[in-house]
Amino acid sequence: MKRVTALDIGSSSIKMAVADIDANSGMPMVRGFVKLPANGIKSGMIVDIEAATAVIYEARKTLEKSIDAAVDNCFVSISGDHITGINTSGRINTSKEHTIGLGEPDKITTESVTRVLDHTRGYGLSSDREILHLFPIEYVIDGRSGITRPEGMSGRRLEVKAHLTTYELTAVENITTCMEQAGISVSGLVLHSLASAYGVLEPEEKKRGVILIDIGAGVTDIIIFQNNAVHYTATMTMAGEMVTHDIHYLTGTTIEKAEKIKLEYGYASDEVIKDTELLKIEGIAGRKSTPIQNRELATYINARLVEILTEAQKKARNSEILQKIEPVVCLCGGTSLLRGFDTVADQVFSTSPLKPNLTRIGVPTGFTSSHMKELTSPEYACLIGLLKFGADQKGKGMISTLTQSVDLWSKFTKFINSRRIKKK
Repeated sequence: MKRVTALDIGSSSIKMAVADIDANSGMPMVRGFVKLPANGIKSGMIVDIEAATAVIYEARKTLEKSIDAAVDNCFVSISGDHITGINTSGRINTSKEHTIGLGEPDKITTESVTRVLDHTRGYGLSSDREILHLFPIEYVIDGRSGITRPEGMSGRRLEVKAHLTTYELTAVENITTCMEQAGISVSGLVLHSLASAYGVLEPEEKKRGVILIDIGAGVTDIIIFQNNAVHYTATMTMAGEMVTHDIHYLTGTTIEKAEKIKLEYGYASDEVIKDTELLKIEGIAGRKSTPIQNRELATYINARLVEILTEAQKKARNSEILQKIEPVVCLCGGTSLLRGFDTVADQVFSTSPLKPNLTRIGVPTGFTSSHMKELTSPEYACLIGLLKFGADQKGKGMISTLTQSVDLWSKFTKFINSRRIKKK
């Protein structure tokens, strides 16, 4: 039976899981998982190699003990504000040679599609960046747009509109170093928002048009689908830690207690609070406690969440597709656990005069586990999505029409190794 392992590198925690792949359904069957507080990671990026390596190694050993098997490779999520998305295009001629006038149309082959996709990689990237994912949006044959599968069709000219996601080489090299020192090889890097989409989005959402917003502790990841294609990706460093720090400064308590208060008593809006409750928040080093009503606390939390969601909306509006449709919205990540968060998001995102319920909280689906209650939480969207992505890749023999990440990762590791040889 095939097996897949996933590692979600987050700012406040790292999560690791192992799943067997059901031979009939291709569905991941989670055998074990572990969640540990993150060290050496800030805003989705490695800032301390030694500390990050230690926690990844601890996660590996803990997981190996729980499943009684070795863990030596995995799919890894990647995030951080070094990630950028670019819309671009490529074009090739497919016609047969002709001595007079236009060439004759020819059948478009898989090789033709590969060549036109390669042309999109000609986008001018700086020497410190590389392509992570290549997402075809649509193909155009002799001016006819909206084509999703051009193979077998006839034409003289083939074009593709695509979205590229790129990363900073040094950021990825730091991840590689940590993984190697923890004794784990990387099967592939996967954009955090793409993994979360695998974890929680339904096919009808990706067809209609959906904005997925994964709000973690240090990073908010955004991805937009329409007609089953990725049109936009972005990352910003406005996220849940800002809410925690607001509580920390407003009440004079510790960061640790502020986080606990957020999780236990936090509401995204006072509109969803049924009963008013007075909280006494303990001060630092024996100082007097700060009394605050849960409704007042909710107003502070709400203000910050509206700011985060409004900024996410501004970023999403950079996508051309949002000029044509009003998408539904799916929220996930640990911050989305705040009660009433979907209501707040509806108020931010819904521009329709009918004010429909556009927003939902996404929970992982499409897997089995003896830990379903824990894993069907928005904070595990990326982890479960990584397992589903890995299962999909292994089911296709590591070839995907959606993304070229595995092949690109192989090229990247060869590049990193060549650099290390030169340094020696």
